[in-house]
Amino acid sequence: MTFNNLSKQTLSLLTLAALGLAPVACDSDDDGNDNNDPVGDDDDDDGGDGDSSDGENSDEEIPEDYAGEENPNDADDEDALEAGQELYEENCGCHGDDGSGGEGVADLTTSSAAAWADDYWLWKVSEGEGENMPGFKDALSEDEIWQVITYCRTLAE
Repeated sequence: MTFNNLSKQTLSLLTLAALGLAPVACDSDDDGNDNNDPVGDDDDDDGGDGDSSDGENSDEEIPEDYAGEENPNDADDEDALEAGQELYEENCGCHGDDGSGGEGVADLTTSSAAAWADDYWLWKVSEGEGENMPGFKDALSEDEIWQVITYCRTLAE
């Protein structure tokens, strides 16, 4: 076997191995939680779909570093939306192109996601949640995270 053939074979095996590991990052929780409810509890008083009438995430306390933070971007800020869409496409593949998620991944198109408060979004995108949702505070600036959030809010419209 020549070096060139060996290199192609090695590259093929490495590619297959990488593809085999890719779904692990988007796998469902062991507890069967589909992550559409941001608090992992479908026993809300409002019918169990994770919606909160006031847009708060009452079952989880937002950490002090994030509590009360508001998105500095207007919902129709074209620059923020464009940048947010690009960042979403680069970093948020588990949620799918349209944000509908999948097993073990939050569906960003739901009324539940639309009701998430700004500080909750910032916290979860920055810090992540469990094994399925990585935190992005070390990969993206806070401005970039807000751009992603601005774009994500359009997915539930």
